[in-house]
Order: sequence, then structure tokens, then C-alpha cells
Amino acid sequence: MASLRKNHKGRFHIIRGRLVNGSPFEYATDIPQEPPGLSPGDPGYAAAKAELARVAQEEADDVEARARGRMEEEEHEARAKFRARKILRGSTEIPPSVFVVSWLWEHVIRNRINWTKTLFLCSLMNRLLVAVAKSRCKTIHDIRPTNFDAVVLQMRIESYSPGVVNNAIDYLNALAREIQKKTGNNLSGGLAKEATDYDERLPFTTDEIRQIFDQLPAVVGAHAAEWNLFILTMLYTEMRPSSAIMVRSKDIRLEEGVIRVISTKTQNFRNKHKWKPMHRCLLSYVKAYLEDVSLVPDDFLCKHLANMPGGSIANTFTEVLRAAKIDQRRNKGENRINAFAPKSLYSVKHTSCVWLDAAGARDDEAEEHCDSTEQAQEHYRHLAFEDAKLLEIRRRKINRMPAVDVVYLPKMKK
Repeated sequence: MASLRKNHKGRFHIIRGRLVNGSPFEYATDIPQEPPGLSPGDPGYAAAKAELARVAQEEADDVEARARGRMEEEEHEARAKFRARKILRGSTEIPPSVFVVSWLWEHVIRNRINWTKTLFLCSLMNRLLVAVAKSRCKTIHDIRPTNFDAVVLQMRIESYSPGVVNNAIDYLNALAREIQKKTGNNLSGGLAKEATDYDERLPFTTDEIRQIFDQLPAVVGAHAAEWNLFILTMLYTEMRPSSAIMVRSKDIRLEEGVIRVISTKTQNFRNKHKWKPMHRCLLSYVKAYLEDVSLVPDDFLCKHLANMPGGSIANTFTEVLRAAKIDQRRNKGENRINAFAPKSLYSVKHTSCVWLDAAGARDDEAEEHCDSTEQAQEHYRHLAFEDAKLLEIRRRKINRMPAVDVVYLPKMKK
């Protein structure tokens, strides 16, 4: 087992271990024992010294593993990650290709990215390396924002969807931050997202939303109340259809007039939710609905829709759009390679985004802290409930959204 020489008086760590034939090895590394610029007793001295010892131990394990000639998969990943990090910590005079590939390898392993995303990242990094090679960059100091811009521009004029391009921008931003730490060059300034190409679906106009509610009873019949509540929830909370349809009775608090806004998009790795004030149109409809329908806390608000297949819901909404005579043709848009997707149920979510932006109700989204875990939500619970002034400010912003007054019709008692 590789180890570090104890009580060594030199400047650098000395690693020791055994080769495959059993013979010992021992040599000095270039990793100092004492943290540069720190003295015993300084804040952070102990942590910095422990980090240097850990790095030296990683190098010792790497040398011993390479001497044995074969490794388990987990150990191979650990050694590969160590070598990539060693390059990233090393001299900034290395070629861009070495730095980029090292960052990519370490990033993929650290975040356990699946193979499809890894292939996408490899293709993206290849594009960047081609752009860098054309500029004849010899070290990462020579990389400029124009190299990153060239990659994004090329992807935008090809047949890539806006979502793919924006994912690429996120990855390039992460790499740019890593290069900036080494060189001081600000490379991410030119990677701003273009709002005109960001969304793939067109929102509904306010008149079209009212036409949809007018035609709902004729198309869906006895389930009109659930459909009205379903669409109102999406319209005034910005939730996706798959999230809005899963809202339960316990997600409504009529006393405070708030609703739990959940996200099914991030539920696999983060239980993301927020409590937000309800728009007056949604609040009045929910009150009338809950007075007429008996539900326990775990019941879905829209019981019938929650048990319908997603395809059936989408097809029914398409019939509503036909009845409302709403144009569903694709719109090319200005400076777009691909046309917008036709208007669909998901377009209600995009309509909500447009309305919330116009009302200024998303200005304070960056200040939300109760969107990750139950502990965090409970810790910042005062933001939503105990601070009445803050709650009222948010409610006023949300109530600036266009009002779509839908009258709840009680069920006929048998």
C-alpha cells in the first residue's frame, strides 16, 4: 500500500510503495509539505496542509497502481480523475487541447454524466478545439471569448434546437470559469443566451385563453370543472402540465391563499417546490371547488385527469383548440432555423411565463430560498407566511396578471 514518509524534514512530500515484483520504491514529489504563504497558526493553515498531504497520497496511489499494470474500474476512474485534476492544477502554459480534455474527463467522472450526455460533451469540446486551432492558440492564455462565440454561432446556424444550444452554453460557461481561474481572462462575457431563440413553443394570447375556457364545457362535458382548475393552475403558477395535474388537496392553504408550486422536471434529483400566493381568479375558483367537492389531504384536486394517460389529455386539449378555432400551425419566427412547435397544452405554461414576466412577478425569483429541501423550506418558511408584508407584495405582483374569471358551476346533486 502506497504511503507518505512520516516525519520527513525536507520541503516536498516523499512517497513510498511497492512495485509489482514486490520491490520498494521511494522518491520525492513536487508537492510541498508546507502550504505556500501560510505559517502555523494562520487561519486555514491546517486545512491547506491536509489538502497537500491528500494530493501527495493520491499521487502515491497512482504511481503504485500504474506499476501493477492493471486496475479495477473504480480505481481506474479515481486515477484518471486524479491525473485530470493534476493537469488542471498545473502550469497554465499547457496546450488548450490538453486542458480542455482534462477538464472534460474530470467533469464527466465527478458528475457521473451518462453516456449520451458524454457524447454530446465530446462533440461540443471537439468543436471548441477546432475553433481554438484555427486561431492558433498555443496555450490556454491565448483563448479568447471569440473562440467560444464561434462555437455557439455555428450551432445556432445549424439544425440544433434552442434547448441544445443553451445546454452547450452552460457547459462552455463552466469551462470558461475554469480557464478564468487559471489565466484571469474573462471568457464567458460573450456567451449570453438570446431570448428570441430560447423558447420552442408559442404562448397563447389573452383572447385565445378566454376562447379556450369558453369551449371547454362543450368538449369535455361533465369534467369541465376539473379542466378549468387544471388550466387555471398552470396559467397562474407557471407549472408544467405534468406538475399541475399532480397537485393535491394538501398543496392548497386557503387561509394564507397560497399553493405549493412543484416541479416534476427536477424531482429525480431535487424535490423542488415553493409556496406562492394564488392569483385572485385561481383562489376564488379553488374556494368554490373545494366547497363543493369533498377531498382528503392526499387526494388529487383533479381526480379524473390525474388518472388519465398523458396522450389522452393532450388529444382532448387539441380538440378544445379546434373548437376554439385557434391557429395551431407552426410559426417560423425571425432568425430561426427551426419553426416553433405548434400551440399545445404545454403552451399554457409558456403563456404563464409571459404573463408573470410582464407583471414583474418573477423579479424576486433569485431571492427564493425554499426551493430545494424540506429543511431549507422549513428554515425559510417565514419568507412565505410569517412576513405578511412580503406575502402581500408578491400577491400584488401576481394579481397584475390578466384576469380570466371562470365561474364554477356546482355539480348537480343526485
